Amino acid sequence: MQHIPQIIAITALAGMLSACGSSDKKEDTSTSSTTSTSTSTSSTSTSTSSSSAATGGFEASISDFVSYADWDVVDYSTGRSNPGGLGDAHQAGNDHFSRKTFMNDLAKDSTGDFAEGSIIIKETFTYSMGADGWTKTYAEAGGLLAMVKRGGDFNPDHNGWEWFMLNSDLSSVIAQGDNLMEGACNACHSKAASQTGGMDYSFPKPTEFIADTSIFADYQTWDLIEFDTAPGNLSDSAHIDDADLRRVYQKQVLANPTEAGAMGYPVGTVLVKDITKDDEIKQVVAMVKRGGDFDTGNGNWEYFMLDPSDPTVIAKMEGNEVRGAVAMCIGCHIKAKDDAGTDFVFKHSNAPFNTNTMGEYVATKSMLSNYTNWQVTDYTIGITSDFLGGKHGSTNAENARLVFENTLAAAHTGTDEYAQGSTLIKEVFTTKDGEKEFAGTFAMVKRGGDYNPDGAGWEWFNINSDNVVMARGQLAGCIACHAKATDTNGIDYSFNKPSEFVGTIDDIKDYKTWTKVDEVTGDNLANGGAHSTSGTRKTYKKQASASPYTEAGEYPVGTVIVKEITNTSGDITNMYAMIKRGGDFNPNGGGWEWFTPNNDLSSAGSQGTGSFCAGCHSKAGDTSETDASFLGADYVFYKAEDPVPMPVNL
Repeated sequence: MQHIPQIIAITALAGMLSACGSSDKKEDTSTSSTTSTSTSTSSTSTSTSSSSAATGGFEASISDFVSYADWDVVDYSTGRSNPGGLGDAHQAGNDHFSRKTFMNDLAKDSTGDFAEGSIIIKETFTYSMGADGWTKTYAEAGGLLAMVKRGGDFNPDHNGWEWFMLNSDLSSVIAQGDNLMEGACNACHSKAASQTGGMDYSFPKPTEFIADTSIFADYQTWDLIEFDTAPGNLSDSAHIDDADLRRVYQKQVLANPTEAGAMGYPVGTVLVKDITKDDEIKQVVAMVKRGGDFDTGNGNWEYFMLDPSDPTVIAKMEGNEVRGAVAMCIGCHIKAKDDAGTDFVFKHSNAPFNTNTMGEYVATKSMLSNYTNWQVTDYTIGITSDFLGGKHGSTNAENARLVFENTLAAAHTGTDEYAQGSTLIKEVFTTKDGEKEFAGTFAMVKRGGDYNPDGAGWEWFNINSDNVVMARGQLAGCIACHAKATDTNGIDYSFNKPSEFVGTIDDIKDYKTWTKVDEVTGDNLANGGAHSTSGTRKTYKKQASASPYTEAGEYPVGTVIVKEITNTSGDITNMYAMIKRGGDFNPNGGGWEWFTPNNDLSSAGSQGTGSFCAGCHSKAGDTSETDASFLGADYVFYKAEDPVPMPVNL
């Protein structure tokens, strides 16, 4: 791997570690591309010590760290597993990261203060999806850190500790000293003494996380790792054996139960299950990896039964709150081993690690979160397809649909099946005051492997307007509709993109009922004398919320605009229409089709690519023009009464 630039890495780590003790949540998903640990013994380093003249004690070099993976793992945690000590340091504010701590024999066998030569190493890492599945990746800044008991007369104010920042491939020491990160290491670790079990600048190990029930408040926003719409009977009728739906959510979806051997899941891991019957959540239960010495014989898990109407409230049974090492929970979850599960957690179909879905592309919520940066491949409004029916908000003529595709999906040639990992996301929304008002978001992911063989390996997602995944899986309604994407309509469960809407005179006959966006007389610079300077020009827009100011940068396919010209007597003298046809039509003219309907709307008149019309309308939004009449976008001049406001930066 490439080494982290020293100045950048040190600055970034300083900011991260200075958050020690802070409770503000921060999302830092930066990672390096490191996927393995080498045994290089280069000793290149940048010293930040102010005690470089210190004598005596143990002076460590890179060779003292290279075998740390063979040392004992003494701690494994995720998230805010130590709220009083970590703050946001070591990616504690990011639920995608875990921390694993190793000690050499001297450190592990020390009592009281650590012996000189003791070394403690902390990995901070997450996982990224690649061609070969999930790959461990270290945090870009501070992915591999060490504290060494140097002793002698080194760093006497902080018990002789020296701090190290290591390249995560162990090729070199990036920085070291007694004042690393401008003293942030010293300052944070000095708090260890105030915690029960803390020792000589080292926080208690293994960590113990005592959950506050407020952690469960937003559980439905976590990753949905199980969506079982046909749940069979569970052992001893647990969790309502005739339920209609069981959902399992995991707060730290990349918490890996196989990373630290017998420790299982990292301390701080939280899972919640809710059970629905007759369209009502009847039961909510949770399990939290508490760690410490809480219940060492049963994985140190703490179990909760929560109030379905308020998951921050612990439910009572026989007058007692149901929280702790609950025997009835343990009696069932102890069976989660071998082929059934790991570390008291049963396997779930959408969990990245504790799962039976090897070889499949299992999407997490974060993998879908940056989709607005993907390629836009379709943008429509109204009924633009015979296959829509009432789906995707099409019963509301104002609902637009915007489709994004990730790199794999966008590379699809249209002749073969989509590649595994291909992801398409569709937003359904109206536009109000220039902002999207979501009716829902939908996704289809080419999961592949052995998943959904009758549906070409696709998994479907239904995401509500609050960005909560309400359903995922082999959703029958999605499959039934998208199965029609064959022959000239599409391929591999995906309809043709961009869509094409072929308008007729029937699509404009009721224009008087539409939103009037402009009524003007006279002329302006952009008009150039077109459409009569003596008459009154009235412009009507069929879909009031159709907006070109989205990631698509143009109006949605299906947008219809009509201009009516009347004389001083109010008689119609001319009519013009433009319809966003899309597809492969008029690619050099924005996909617009132009019409000159008869005044009585008996026929569409001439229609086509409208070279004369497009020649004038192409000036809409021309930034080289300074007159306000040229404002607009996508061949449409801006109208003062348009319900969709033009962004101020235009």
